[in-house]
Amino acid sequence: IDRLDPQPPRQRFEPSNRSSRVPWHVVQPASSCQLARNLCTKYRLERTSDVTDAVTASTCATAQTPTMLAQRVHADGLKLEEIPIPTPGPGQVLIEVQASSVNPVDYKIYEGRAGGQRPFPWQPGFDISGVVSAVGEGCDRLSVGDAVWADNAGELGAAAEFVAVDSSRVGLKPPSLSHIEAATLPLVALTSLQTL
Repeated sequence: IDRLDPQPPRQRFEPSNRSSRVPWHVVQPASSCQLARNLCTKYRLERTSDVTDAVTASTCATAQTPTMLAQRVHADGLKLEEIPIPTPGPGQVLIEVQASSVNPVDYKIYEGRAGGQRPFPWQPGFDISGVVSAVGEGCDRLSVGDAVWADNAGELGAAAEFVAVDSSRVGLKPPSLSHIEAATLPLVALTSLQTL
């Protein structure tokens, strides 16, 4: 694969200090620029100079705050942006997203047919599978490095590299499931349980 980015790869925020990282979108890009192109193609995102500039911007010398890539909904559509990594608040955990899924309610919210009116910009996505990267004050049942799954129905935001989630909505991922399999279950399993 040709290197599309003339700059060296930027240092990403790695709070868990794990030696290998499974990318949240499952495919390892050649560079951050390639990641943006892959996601824009896959999700038919609008490719603007802002996206390209944000993704390929030099980091360590200029960025004081660790950043991540996230899909955000604006009045004119869905865009891939580089934004600060959230900090977990009291009772929250920061999850490094390994996989997320799309449910019917996701596109209904995107189309404005469910979930009420959300102020722009907002991040879509309910279901998450990933690894705990940081733990907020008062959360003692989960630890950094735990493989987890979550339904972030109240806040959304699963379409990002990291998401802060209330620990009451997070559970340990069954070891028999991959992250991709685990990300398909939280909302549909809850719906099935409520139907019983």
